[in-house]
Amino acid sequence: MGCMSSKKASRDDNSKSKASGRVYTPASHDTDDWGAPVLTRPKTPKAMSGPVPPVSAPPKRKDGVGSGPLPGRLSGATGASPGKYTPGTPTGKSPTYIIDRAPPNIHIPLPTQPKPVFVPKHKAPDPKRSSKSGILYQDTPYSKSAEGGAPPLVVESTLSDQNLPTSGSKVVKVPDGNYELNFSVLSQRGHYPDQLRKANQDSFTIHTSFGGDANDHFFGVFDGHGEYGQHCSDFARKNLSSNLLNDQHYPNDVVRAFHSAYLNTNAQLHKHSQYDDSMSGTTGISILVRGRKVYVANVGDSRAVLGVRKQKTVVAKDLSFDQTPYREDECERVKKCGARVMTLDQMEGLKSESEEIWKNDDHDDGDPPRLWVQDDMYPGTAFTRSIGDSVAEKIGVTAVPEVLCLELRPRHPFFLIASDGVFEFLSSQAVVDMVALYQDPKQACLAVVKEAQRLWLKYETRTDDITIIVVHVDGLKDPNKPRRQRPETEDELEPSRAVRPVRTMSRARMRSNEDAI
Repeated sequence: MGCMSSKKASRDDNSKSKASGRVYTPASHDTDDWGAPVLTRPKTPKAMSGPVPPVSAPPKRKDGVGSGPLPGRLSGATGASPGKYTPGTPTGKSPTYIIDRAPPNIHIPLPTQPKPVFVPKHKAPDPKRSSKSGILYQDTPYSKSAEGGAPPLVVESTLSDQNLPTSGSKVVKVPDGNYELNFSVLSQRGHYPDQLRKANQDSFTIHTSFGGDANDHFFGVFDGHGEYGQHCSDFARKNLSSNLLNDQHYPNDVVRAFHSAYLNTNAQLHKHSQYDDSMSGTTGISILVRGRKVYVANVGDSRAVLGVRKQKTVVAKDLSFDQTPYREDECERVKKCGARVMTLDQMEGLKSESEEIWKNDDHDDGDPPRLWVQDDMYPGTAFTRSIGDSVAEKIGVTAVPEVLCLELRPRHPFFLIASDGVFEFLSSQAVVDMVALYQDPKQACLAVVKEAQRLWLKYETRTDDITIIVVHVDGLKDPNKPRRQRPETEDELEPSRAVRPVRTMSRARMRSNEDAI
């Protein structure tokens, strides 16, 4: 569907919603072990053939949708078998595996779609205003460490169907700090009634012992959009981490290396002969753990969130800030580059063009502000930074990342990164509340994904692609004050303040049977 339906804007309700602080307790879910039959080397994905179609006009939108839920195929890695939480570290004697699993027709049971309910004064959500579309398939290669000890782990998404392995959540030791990272990842293909075989456009990557250093660990999530979105996200997944590792500034200046890596990945995608990124691209959020330090780099509206202990609660602190026109600084920047910023209703003449209606508290109805060229109705991106999107680059969309650095403390029990499908109806605090309920990060991932799916199907007839990585920080001590932790500062406990509105339940628009035809 192109960028017209690319990114749905949402933000934490701590700033514009009454749902702030709500603890979500997801419904009970299956704890079956999904099995892992065949261990074979995955085939290299075939490159696309044929000429690249020219982009002479904006993509056309499809109006008709079906109705009724359809379970999407689960794809992911590093899930844990159900049972008691037993932390540990790899022995270093594991054989070298490359896992490629044929899908045994195993699906996550999705909640039953509720009977449509009408909310006064709100129309049904229009599918062409919904978030983007989707492909994700995975392979999970494991390899021994050249230096011995714990083998480095690489968990990535590629172009082959796969389900969760049975091996459980992964644990890696960080010598500098003498603590452990216990992590899991889950990616769920979206459900599109008018495109039942639509593939997952989210990709992810996890590299432990990044660059051969046991203190360095890399996590990334890439959310593709547009006709070639799946290839754009897969391209970023394959190339961003290697560009970072090979940058001349790495590891001495990680911030500068991250900037170079994102820009180089963007330039390489532009030059790719088989993928047309003129109206396609991907978000990209990545975290590099280096000992006690954490670096977060972001383009787009995927999100990283840190859990911060405060007395008996865990407070969400955003480590990234969604780069969308909801942010005044980003909105003004793209306007100076020649972009028109309007919603679809404004572009179609249904609302006044002169008013920035998205700045109102009531505007969280699934029609976000988008970027358009001056004389036509494209590209329609709902974000201001991305990798790819060469047409949108001419009106201010950039691949320059925002980079944040912080030091992990004992009061930081976990962090997570996720695509925007998680945050459409859930605030950062709501997600942190759910993750805090589980000792096992695999169970936390599953709970968040199922709750996000439930809310999507409650308020729309479709779901977005959903990907989340949860990383528990276990056993970290404060080297400066071993007996008494440094008091939290006001800044460290500042509530999450992402600047795109969560589509709150009281304002979410419902679809009737007539609208679904």
